[in-house]
Amino acid sequence: MKTIITKGEFAAMKGRKPSAISNWIADGKITPAALVGTGVRAKIWVEQAERDLARNLDPSQQIAQDRPISLTAPAAGEAQAAPLAPTAPPAPPVVSEDEDLRRRRRADADNAEHQAELSRLKREAAAGQWVEAAGVRKAFAKELAEFMTKVEMWAGQNLARALAEQHGLDWRTVAAEIRAHWREFRGEAADEAERREEDRRDEGGAAPAALV
Repeated sequence: MKTIITKGEFAAMKGRKPSAISNWIADGKITPAALVGTGVRAKIWVEQAERDLARNLDPSQQIAQDRPISLTAPAAGEAQAAPLAPTAPPAPPVVSEDEDLRRRRRADADNAEHQAELSRLKREAAAGQWVEAAGVRKAFAKELAEFMTKVEMWAGQNLARALAEQHGLDWRTVAAEIRAHWREFRGEAADEAERREEDRRDEGGAAPAALV
């Protein structure tokens, strides 16, 4: 029998905090052989983890604990006694059609404002007027932000529905996963852009005026 549960469920089974399970994994007391999957979402193969702990934990330290870990490893193929039943994953956030419509309208309005600002700058440039490069960068940043928002909305709606239909999944679940990964990527990209901007200011100081 192979019992697979989450790290949190294994922590509850052992009377420990989830951080303790993470520490055991980091210290090698629970070996990679007991992990199913990778990264923070990896799950625990209970029987193998029990064998790892029986082999790697210090019995004298466990005796001193309020709730010591049993260090008797289950035999290969033997079922774990009274394992905790895996709990259902939390329901993904439900995104209503009305909320998506409001986001799309707000994005369209922002885009129209940014386009008007860019058009004004281009008219001034055509008339021979100089503008500060910082102003141009600001307008471009707004347009880029609008584009990124549209990409997020497209991925959370069109792409999520297409993938869900293709693989027989609930589109809201797929949409929630896509948005989570997208926002993580945007955060990393923003941090990298901020570092590059700081490096540019350190090297060249204030940006010169430029003609659009």
